[in-house]
Order: sequence, then C-alpha cells, then structure tokens
Amino acid sequence: MTSETLERLERSAYRSVVDHGFFDLLLAVVVAIFALTVAVWPWFILALFALVLAKRSLLATFNRHLVEPRVGHVRLGSVRLNQISTARKSAALAIFGLGLIVARLDEIGATSAIGPMLWLGDHKQVQIGIIAGVGIGVIGWLFQLPRFLAYALVVLCMPVAASLGGLPAGTGWAIATLIVAVAAGTILLRFVHNNPVAS
Repeated sequence: MTSETLERLERSAYRSVVDHGFFDLLLAVVVAIFALTVAVWPWFILALFALVLAKRSLLATFNRHLVEPRVGHVRLGSVRLNQISTARKSAALAIFGLGLIVARLDEIGATSAIGPMLWLGDHKQVQIGIIAGVGIGVIGWLFQLPRFLAYALVVLCMPVAASLGGLPAGTGWAIATLIVAVAAGTILLRFVHNNPVAS
C-alpha cells in the first residue's frame, strides 16, 4: 500500500468524523443564540457556555447512536489529534483577539473621523457578526472544512445587510440561522443516506 493511498484513507477517516452534520447543527444553534441575544434578551449569550460544556457529551451521544452504526468507530492518529488540538487553540486565540479589537471600536470611533469606524462603534450586532464570522472562517480553515468559510460569509454579511436595510435587530441573525440550519439538515440527511446502518 503506497503512502498516497494511506494519506487518502486517513483523510477519508477524518472526513467521517467531521462530515456528518453535527458541527453544522451546533453552529446553527450558536447563530440562533446570537439572534436571540441581539433581538430579545442579552442574557441568552450565557447559553453559549452551557453549549460548550455539553458539546462533548452531545457529540459522544451523536456518534454512538448515529455515526458509529454507519461508519464504525474511528480512532484518529496522534498527528491528526495534535493538529486538531493546535487548531482549537489557534481558533480560540484568534476569536479572543478579534473580540478585544472589536470591543474597542467604540473608543476608536470616538477618536476617529473615519465614517466606518463611527458606524461600527454604534452597531453592536455588526460587531458580534465580525467576531463570529471571522471566527467561523478561521475554524473552517484550520479544521479543513471549506463549507464553514461559506457559513462565515453568511454570518458576517447578514447582520450588516439587515442593519443597512433598517431591519429590526436580530433579523440578519435569524436569516443566517435559517441558512445554516438548512445546510446542516441537508448534510445530515446526505450522511444518513450515503451510510446506511450495517445489517
């Protein structure tokens, strides 16, 4: 067996643990939380912490009942696990750093005559959109999930478009939630269809 074949098998094994739709559904829930936070009640953001704490057990349950009966138990190698660990830390650092920058937009806007800075400083949902959109893009790039780059554009653009259009707060996030949820459902259905339970 050639090294190229082994690499292809390893990539296939990796795709089987990320391409089943769970992470897409998780993202849809996260975007929905942002929509509720912006439109209804700021404390909805606390639901993100509960989601982070529950993610591991939810993923284990999802794998046990839906993924493993179809593709078996996949154990990734140490190189891939180290890559995932590095990607997680890098994504968290990028989102945290971006959050600090965006949080200072009020100060920058107050001392700057640049129109976009003033506008960004006054639009909190757009600030959150920048953090979430770029963060999702970084995650997609680091974890080799190209569709997450598309999600990043949706999450980044919808709040901006809604604000420019004078729509109620949270409308852009609600639209982004719907788009991500439909894509996640499609991916999950495709996974189930392409991987029937072994008899």
